[in-house]
Amino acid sequence: MKSYFVSSFRYNAWANKRVVRALVEQSVQTPAILRLAGHLFAAQLIWLHRIKGISPPDIKLWDDYTFEALQELTPSDQGWIDHIEGEEDLSRKVSYNNMAGQPFTSNLDAIMAHVLHHGAYHRGQIALLMRREGFSPVDTDYIIWNREMTNQLSGRV
Repeated sequence: MKSYFVSSFRYNAWANKRVVRALVEQSVQTPAILRLAGHLFAAQLIWLHRIKGISPPDIKLWDDYTFEALQELTPSDQGWIDHIEGEEDLSRKVSYNNMAGQPFTSNLDAIMAHVLHHGAYHRGQIALLMRREGFSPVDTDYIIWNREMTNQLSGRV
C-alpha cells in the first residue's frame, strides 16, 4: 500500500509541475485559472501540515495567486513523498480542524486519497479553462506519466 501512495504522489508532483510549466510558458494571466491552481496547491500544503500535526501555513485556500506564488507552493509535492516514505502507519488517525475551525478525525490513507483525487479534479478544471481561454492545456493523465517513467515515450512524437 505504501508503494502505491508513494508512486501516486510522484505522479501528482509530475502533473502539478507540468501544469505550472504550461501556465508560465504560455503566460496565462487569467485570474480564474491562477486562482484554481493556487487553490489546488494551497490545499495540498494545508493537508500536509495537518497530517504532520503542525500549525497551518499562513496561506489562503482561495486567493489571487501569481506564477511566483504557485511555484513556491509546489515544493509541498516533495514533502508529501518524503512524509509517506517515512510513515509507519498509513491507516493512523489524523485529527485536525477544517477551514471553518470544525474538528474532524480521518484515517491518513483517506486523506491521501482525497488529496490525489482533489488534484486530478482541479487539474481537469484548469485544462478546461485553459482551452476555453485559447491556451493549450498540458496532458496530465496518469498513463502518460507511467509511460514516461517506464521509458516508453522515447523517440515518439
